[in-house]
Amino acid sequence: MTKRRGHWNPVVKCVSAQTGLNIEEYLEELLQFHDTELRSGRLLERRNQQKLNALHQILKENVLQNFRNSTKNVCADVEKALLHGEISVSRAAEIVLEDYFSVPTENLDAR
Repeated sequence: MTKRRGHWNPVVKCVSAQTGLNIEEYLEELLQFHDTELRSGRLLERRNQQKLNALHQILKENVLQNFRNSTKNVCADVEKALLHGEISVSRAAEIVLEDYFSVPTENLDAR
């Protein structure tokens, strides 16, 4: 199994919340790991990467939704033609993209 973080060697112990077995040791190990990640800057780095990933995911979802809304009329016809063998996949994509990029958008410079 590949380690997710090359600098950390996880300790494997049996822990039981019911009996309290190794709870203190587990908590100590967890806090030590958190402190190490915090002091090294790796925790902040990971959190910042998570923020960027979340931003990019939201943008992708919104752009895709806008694309679907803007092309739904042409997509139905193109999909039919594609499934009937009248056009190729690449031509279908071309038609939909041409339609999408020909739709006027708000002037982004006006912001």
